[in-house]
Amino acid sequence: MRFSGKGVIVTGAASGIGRACARAFAAEGARVLVGDVDRRGGEETVRLITADGGSAELFTLDIARGEQVGALVERALERFGRLDVMHSNVGIDHYQPLHEMSDADVERVVATNLVGMIFCAKYALRAMRARGEGAIVFTSSVQGLIGIADCAVYAATKAGIIGMARTLSIEAGQAGVRVNAVCPGTIDTPMLAAGMAGLDAAGRDAFLERARGANPLHRIGTPEEIAQAVLFLASDDASYISGTALVADAGFIAWKQFAP
Repeated sequence: MRFSGKGVIVTGAASGIGRACARAFAAEGARVLVGDVDRRGGEETVRLITADGGSAELFTLDIARGEQVGALVERALERFGRLDVMHSNVGIDHYQPLHEMSDADVERVVATNLVGMIFCAKYALRAMRARGEGAIVFTSSVQGLIGIADCAVYAATKAGIIGMARTLSIEAGQAGVRVNAVCPGTIDTPMLAAGMAGLDAAGRDAFLERARGANPLHRIGTPEEIAQAVLFLASDDASYISGTALVADAGFIAWKQFAP
């Protein structure tokens, strides 16, 4: 197993991509620290992992608070004696034209999606540099690479994550730490469901049909598929890969360039 005996933190692991990644790491032998503000969802993730024979513990935190992220990493070091992988996955969206957004909503999205990621990297790097090895994988988005209307702040945070991964790969490389990002397309997660909450059945069907038709594979991805991309980037299979943004979008970006 690729992560046997390794210590892994997955933030945003109470549902969706984070939960799928936490379960996948554990299935490959990792000892997983599940980080999330959602205690109930985090507890369910831990239950699923332990029911499958894996090792996991929940740590509840607000990722936008640096001292809490620092405590998360300290707990990993106490429990595992090491930190091999930090998968920083937390993200919230807010679809609204920028000029209509409240200052509070702007600050909330930036604090969670970007500042929280910065804190995860900061504290993980301190632990990893001391050992001379480790891997950090951020969850970004295709929206960090292309423009889509009504999500300027979300896109800014996701583009910032890619820029941070590239820069940190330079800063951390000589210490043996690799830093990468994965950029999912449309994935079947609670965030996607929340985006359709105000639609009736016909509206949801139309939305999903458009999403399926927006890539050449004509389907929506699963959290488990993104988890495989994350595990690859975190594993020794990607030992020569750092500073990259791996796109997992069923060809959405390529298709968008030519589709009417």
